[in-house]
Amino acid sequence: MKETAPITAAGARAYAATYGAVLASVALSTLARAALTPLFGKRLAFITYFPTLVFGAWVGGWGGGLVALTLSTLAAAFFFLSPAQEFTVAGRADQVSLLVFVIVGLSVSALSGSQRRTRQESARTARALSESEARKTAVLEVALDCIIAIDEAGNIVEFNPAAQETFGYTLEEALGRHIAETVIPPAFRAAHCAGFAHYLATGGGPVLG
Repeated sequence: MKETAPITAAGARAYAATYGAVLASVALSTLARAALTPLFGKRLAFITYFPTLVFGAWVGGWGGGLVALTLSTLAAAFFFLSPAQEFTVAGRADQVSLLVFVIVGLSVSALSGSQRRTRQESARTARALSESEARKTAVLEVALDCIIAIDEAGNIVEFNPAAQETFGYTLEEALGRHIAETVIPPAFRAAHCAGFAHYLATGGGPVLG
C-alpha cells in the first residue's frame, strides 16, 4: 500500500496559497460578470468563468480545477441565472450552458492534472539522475584505485584523481584521448587494440572477468 507523506507546514502554506488564489479568481470573475450584466443581461452567464477554470487547473491540477469549477458553477447559478439568488436553474438554455460548462471544466481539470503529474515525474527523474551523478562523482573523487572509463571508440570519458596522480595527466588532458595512447605501454598497444576490436566485434575477451 502506498504511504502518504505527511503534510509539512510549508506544504500547508502552499495549499492555502493555491486554493486562496483559485477563490480570488472566482471572486474576480464574478465581479467581472456583474460589470458585464448591462451588456449581456442574463445571457452567457459562464463567459467570464472559463479563464478561472484554466487558472485553477494550472495552479492546482485536478483538485484546483474541480474547486474552480464548483465555485464558478455555484456563483453563476446564484447570481446570474434565473431564478436569481437560488441555487437552481430553470431555463433550458441555462441548463444546457451549465452542462457544457461542467463538461469543459472536467476535461480541462483532467488534462491539467495529467500534465501536472507528468511534470512532477519528470522533475523526480531529473532529481534522481542528478543525485546518482553526484554519488558517482563522489565515488570517483575519493577512490584510492585508478578508475578510467572509455567510450566505444576507446576515448577516455572518466579519469579520476587517483588515475591522474598515477599516470601524470590532468583531467582536462586525459579526457578525449585514446586510452592506448595514454596508459598502455607502447610495447602492448598493438595487442590492446586488437583485443579491444575483438571485444567490440564479439562481446567477449579476456579483459572481462
